[in-house]
Amino acid sequence: MSRLELQDVRVHFGGVKAVDGVSFAVEPGQLVGMVGPNGSGKSTTVNAVTRTADLTSGRITFDGEDVSTVRPHVLRRKGLVRTFQGIRLIPELSVRDNVRLAAEQDGSRRRWRVGRGEKLPSDTACDAALERLDLLDVRDEAPSALPYGTQRRVEIARALATGPRLLLLDEPVAGMNRAEREEIAAVLTDLNSDGLSMLVIEHDLRLLLALSDHLVVLNFGRLLAQGEPAATAALPEVRQAYLGSAA
Repeated sequence: MSRLELQDVRVHFGGVKAVDGVSFAVEPGQLVGMVGPNGSGKSTTVNAVTRTADLTSGRITFDGEDVSTVRPHVLRRKGLVRTFQGIRLIPELSVRDNVRLAAEQDGSRRRWRVGRGEKLPSDTACDAALERLDLLDVRDEAPSALPYGTQRRVEIARALATGPRLLLLDEPVAGMNRAEREEIAAVLTDLNSDGLSMLVIEHDLRLLLALSDHLVVLNFGRLLAQGEPAATAALPEVRQAYLGSAA
């Protein structure tokens, strides 16, 4: 059973076909990368998966359950958790309180430890996420006092503290320098090696080639190609769409 599956998903806004017949799956423990040029439909696909955009047609299943019309907060409780392109931390709260708030946001006091069959109290889950992301030393700091790359790690820790079964990251290295990108890449590799399923949307094709088990390429709202990352990126149609050259 796939962790996440999109079947002929379409999201149209009037005459604009933002997503037009996209199908792919994320298997348990798999890291799937999604790329495409600006306007290719990546963000709308993410919004459809996380139910902040309504489907025009098609079907989305999560752990075999049809979630095509499930409300976002219910989907989050089921274990599909996302981060956003922009930093969304609460500046008035410390790093630890930002993460703890996420762990408690649906009212439950216990969370699954990623990769384990073990439940944790929310405070423990919070501290475990901070430790996993190497943030214990800054747990009492305000997010605004931290470097951009560290703020990104706080956002990932916040998502991790909710006990996700699938983590969806929307451009997690956007705006970062090379060192910060390598830092986040190491974090994602570590989490995936512990069994966490992930869908990572990025413009950085090199990053996804290094991280992904499976690559999905969108263009003009449609699925252009998918498959083994290096072979898929080398396809002439992908090079033409993404790099502007079929050479």
